Order: sequence, then C-alpha cells, then structure tokens
Amino acid sequence: MSNQGQIDAVIDGLISDHARHPDRSVVSISRFEASSVLTLLPGYDSITLPFDGHHQIFHYSRILLSLKNLSEGKGGILTEYDLYAIKSITPFSREGVKKDNNLSKCLLMKLDGDDVNISEVDRRQLVFHKLLLSEAGYANSKTSFGGAEIAFDLTSLTERGADLLKQAESQPNSQQSLQFINSKLEVTIMRDSYENSGTAMQVGKKNNIQGNAALFSSERAINIDLGVLAGELQVQLDELNGAARDTGQRKSLVALSEAVDSANGGDRQGTFENLRKAGPWVWEAIKFSSKEVAKNAIKIVMDAATGS
Repeated sequence: MSNQGQIDAVIDGLISDHARHPDRSVVSISRFEASSVLTLLPGYDSITLPFDGHHQIFHYSRILLSLKNLSEGKGGILTEYDLYAIKSITPFSREGVKKDNNLSKCLLMKLDGDDVNISEVDRRQLVFHKLLLSEAGYANSKTSFGGAEIAFDLTSLTERGADLLKQAESQPNSQQSLQFINSKLEVTIMRDSYENSGTAMQVGKKNNIQGNAALFSSERAINIDLGVLAGELQVQLDELNGAARDTGQRKSLVALSEAVDSANGGDRQGTFENLRKAGPWVWEAIKFSSKEVAKNAIKIVMDAATGS
C-alpha cells in the first residue's frame, strides 16, 4: 500500500516536468508512467472529505478512469489541474491508514501549545487523525477549497478536547494515558473501518458485506459465464453513458465499467462486487433489458442486497 509521501513525490515530479513545457495543454505521460501512477492511487470511494465534496470525488474518479485508459493505450487526457487535484484529494483517503492513539494525543497536545514534533508522520495519517478528532468533537477545524486545492486543519481544542487531554495526562503512566484516549475515541469517519485495505481501481471496502462473499461464490454465481457477461455489461454501459444526469449515476457508471473489466479479467468476485457498487439505477436498467446473463447476475446482486 502506497503512502501519501510516495504519491506526493510522484505527482510533484510530473508537475515539475509539465512546468518545463508551458506550450503543452495536457500532461505528457507514457503508458508505463500512467500505469505506475495508477497503482499508487487509492480508490475514489475511500475518500472522506470534511464537507459535501461530491464534485471533487467525482472528478477524482474520472482522473482514475483517464489514467486507466492511458495505461491501456486507449487514449485519455490528464491536465495539470488533475495533478493538483490528485495531490489535494488523496490525503483524505482511508486506505492503509491505521488508528494511532499516540498521534491523536500528540495532535491534541500541539493544539494545547506543547512543542510536539510530528513532521515525519505521513500526510494521510495526519489528515485522518485530524478528521477523527474533529468528528469526535475534540478539536475545532477549518476547511477551505477552491479549484483543485483543498485545505483542512485543526484550529483549537474544544472544551471537550481540553478535558480529554487533562484527564489523559492525569493517568498513572503513558500506557494508561493512551488507553484512556483509546476508550474515548470511538467515533469512526463515515462509519467506516480504520483499516480499510482496498487497492487502486478496486474501489470499495474490503469485501465486508455480510453474506455477500459466500453468495457471490455460490453455485448461482459460478454458473455465470464471465465472457458473455462482460459483453452484455459493455453494451449496457454504452447505452447508459449518455443517460447519467447526476453525480450518483455517473459514479454508478464507473462501477459498471469496473465490473466489465473484472469480468474480462476473469475476476468473478470483483465482477459481482463492482456490480453491487453500481447500485439500483444500473440494476433497474439491466433488469428490464434483454440481456439474460446480465439479468441473472443482477438478480444475484439484488438478492444479496436484500438478504434473499
């Protein structure tokens, strides 16, 4: 799993290279470079922005799709604006981040005026724990964004945060102090896992949907011909491409595109997981189509969603 420092270094390199060629309207990037960048980037639905950032998340999902197309030689466009968006949005990913109560304590102490050195901590780790403290009500925060830039930081302790720090510092030893903080910091970002371990372009959580894994490997799912399914889903994707009217529907199309790729690659579990992410808008379109294999696959997904 890549960390934010790796992503920052790669993107800074691309920005620097592009700056040396002011005549270029788009970033010059080879198939190999596009593939390498893509392997570093987290999935779009691992992003938790501290505001209603649907537009930014959708923009990021389109960047991933462009990189995927570029890596496959299908053509795609990456702009300097996109590079800055990657660097600005990816720190808000939860992929590969683990809860660190010592870091939470250090952030609280820093707000309280203590000289705490956290300069070596990965940027994604910092953003995650700042979000956690803000969500839990222990710190005030501020957010600003404009264009591709998003800025989020903690500004001060809340009364609740000051009380937490005071009580933690009164514990007999440092271990008990951390245990005390751990007992209080139970809020999760967007009710998600602290240890999400998805990978780039395998958007979504770590297959933790109750009962789905078993269902998607059941005899019903195994009997689905992935080759035929890929062809039928591609036709449906082409038909729906011009019909998306909002961010939710466009994100559904990204998931449907991923389902096509998974099916073409023989990844049965990935195919069904991506169909699940595509959601009701896509399900309804396929359910009433003439594509029998796709309809059977959607029936399996819908049964999983309803627990049937």
